[in-house]
Amino acid sequence: SSFRRLDLSVNNISIGEFGYFAICASELGVRSIFASGDEAFTKEAQKLTPGIETVSVKRGTTPGKGDELPTTAYGKHNLGAIHFHPDKACKLIKEGALKAIKRAKTEKFGLIRLRPPFRCAAVFRSNENKPLVKTHPSSVIALMNMLFYKKGGE
Repeated sequence: SSFRRLDLSVNNISIGEFGYFAICASELGVRSIFASGDEAFTKEAQKLTPGIETVSVKRGTTPGKGDELPTTAYGKHNLGAIHFHPDKACKLIKEGALKAIKRAKTEKFGLIRLRPPFRCAAVFRSNENKPLVKTHPSSVIALMNMLFYKKGGE
């Protein structure tokens, strides 16, 4: 499960689930122009994808990242959040998506520029913070579909 993973990085850029898909989309020339979710997610998307339009519809209430917790406890760690009312959230998402579409017609944004070769490292709770590594000379999509090496070496 993704709760076992402490960090995933591609070319030394830490990514979450959004980053995983956005870098693959970028390789195909598909732009990520809009993202909506919790406050932490929208900050990650903005940092990774310059110019992306984002809308935050909830804010986590649990302090700290929870990296020190075992997998099961971490799975419950980030459940607390303050949510916008669904009507307000829907309105903000619709407005943000429309703004992103309008901007995308005239502005160039939404692609993540990474240069090969590609290197992905993952740190799991169970491997004592020693990263497992995988590499690919030319395709981030191929890289993300490869299994990790068992011993953490290249």
